[in-house]
Amino acid sequence: MAADIDTLHFAAMPLDKDNFAVAVCAQDKMREWQTVLADYPGINNWVPEPLLLPWREGEWCLVLEDDSAIVRTGHCEGCSIERDMLPTLLASALDEMTTPRTVIVYGRDQASDMALLPADLQGKVQWRAGNLYSALMLGDTAETGLNLLQAAFAPRLPLARWWRQWRAVAAVLAIACAVHLLATYADYRNLKTENLALRTAVQDSYRKAYPKGAVVDAEKQLRRQLDALRGSAQTSGFVSLIDRVGSVIASSPGTTIATINYSDKSDEMRMNIQAADFEAVEQMREDINKAGLQAVMESSSAQGDRVRARLRVSERS
Repeated sequence: MAADIDTLHFAAMPLDKDNFAVAVCAQDKMREWQTVLADYPGINNWVPEPLLLPWREGEWCLVLEDDSAIVRTGHCEGCSIERDMLPTLLASALDEMTTPRTVIVYGRDQASDMALLPADLQGKVQWRAGNLYSALMLGDTAETGLNLLQAAFAPRLPLARWWRQWRAVAAVLAIACAVHLLATYADYRNLKTENLALRTAVQDSYRKAYPKGAVVDAEKQLRRQLDALRGSAQTSGFVSLIDRVGSVIASSPGTTIATINYSDKSDEMRMNIQAADFEAVEQMREDINKAGLQAVMESSSAQGDRVRARLRVSERS
């Protein structure tokens, strides 16, 4: 490269597994063209100038202008140089490449144009009056695929243009979102205040029913207290037992209950009773059995002129 490589822009396109087409252009030129085309954002394909020329296998194409020359020697091979450098370039190309069957030349003065070509190409020239625009009419840029707009010069989303078009809509949307957030926050504050008021009212109501004790979950604690008063599924067995046993004892004058112990797990009741004599105790046990229960005497003893006995009462299995 004749210029500092840091000042050049490179664009590449794979041709096959091992070969790439590479275009080289000055970065300053790329920026200059971007400025010129700033008002045409839809142009996203920049084709290197030599690849705009028409080309076929075994053919070279040249466009000669006043002080410049455009040369295409292959599918992705060519360059743009000063007109005076053309003889040296073509001589070098003949040394490195296969001699073409035909050389198409577009120019204005056939004699001066032909003088620039090496003797080996003189007999292969087809000279045509014209310029770059004449050649473009026969070219097919769709075949190249090599686009200069790569890396730092790749097309960017037109964010600035979009912002100019949609900023009014975005402002309205932002205001609507802000209003919605403020309304949601106000609702949250109101609901939080109501929740605190309700919790305070629940605790006050609980304290009216149960002034003492710690309050952890007033609602749950109150429900437990109410369940205990109503008789839950766990206490229904005790209520049934005490109801039937109480009926038997009530029909036995002189017999009283001293103590009662009830077990939820075994659903049985142990009670100490006092009776006039052993016959009264035995009679009461039989009456309990007749009531559909099962009464077992665990112990009995005489205390003065009365008898004390311990019975185990449960549902009949």
